[in-house]
Amino acid sequence: MTSAASPSPAERFEEIRPEPRQLWIRFRPRRWPGAAGAWLDLGRLRLGAPGEAGAALPAPPEAPDDVVYLPPAAEGLEGSRRRLAGRLAAAGAPVLFQVRPGGAAPPAGAIGLWDPTEALLAGDPAPLAAVPAGGAALWPLVPGVTDGGELVAVGLGRLAAAGAAFVLPVVPDLTPEERRDLASGEEAYRALFHGGRPSVRSFARAAHRHGLEPFFERPLPGAPPRLASNRALAGHLARIAELWLALGRPESRGQAFFRAARWIDREAVDLARLAVEGNLGVVAWLEPAARDLIEELAEAGTTGLLAELRREYLKGEEER
Repeated sequence: MTSAASPSPAERFEEIRPEPRQLWIRFRPRRWPGAAGAWLDLGRLRLGAPGEAGAALPAPPEAPDDVVYLPPAAEGLEGSRRRLAGRLAAAGAPVLFQVRPGGAAPPAGAIGLWDPTEALLAGDPAPLAAVPAGGAALWPLVPGVTDGGELVAVGLGRLAAAGAAFVLPVVPDLTPEERRDLASGEEAYRALFHGGRPSVRSFARAAHRHGLEPFFERPLPGAPPRLASNRALAGHLARIAELWLALGRPESRGQAFFRAARWIDREAVDLARLAVEGNLGVVAWLEPAARDLIEELAEAGTTGLLAELRREYLKGEEER
């Protein structure tokens, strides 16, 4: 039986597999008293839902050693959310703190993600001008509504003029009811119900042309150094795997890179140190292709393969 002092599972955060497309989130709330209006639920890659009246924030993860996601909270809970973010950051956890237009900047130590979803769904790019210099903005890619045309061109221009560093495209899974609500015209209706999935790659190329970075590096825990080092290696390999598969390269090799990233995430030994010492061969599960990349990373801090894949992925149609 759960005691009064111990939160039930529904009142806690749950652990998921961190992936590039989900901004490296490992801990997401099972249940969250969300803000009213439209926003992106990054923990589930869908539109966020308002919370029940009187609900409270969940208890923080017991061992927050990776990225913790804090969505927008219902009115009256913003102070509690900011205090939770501060406690998690002080414990060494990377915290993704979602900010909606007009909201206060994230607390010290948290990583701000500016979410203009409500305005963009209404066709209004104006709030993008308020994203702070060096900041990261989210962009919901909704077919026939926010995935092309003048809205993207004007919106990316506003972000670039504001000095934003990142714009991170997210394709939310939409319910039939949400699709009906968003279908403001015949063209949008066809795109929402009969069109294909919006092209993340096309959006990323457009962002790149505006000087904006469409890829979000994995935030690392504060300590111990071994954990941060392995998480950085795993993030690098996962990004390579993601781009490799997006470019249509052989599936088996891409999955091998993903497999290595997941193993590294659970590894207790500092693999970068082993590589520097020339002892990486003792790690029996490490496949040759991943071993070569780790050795290159340990020596140079990056890999030629990632640079090659980035160039190919972001290359414009006229360059291909």
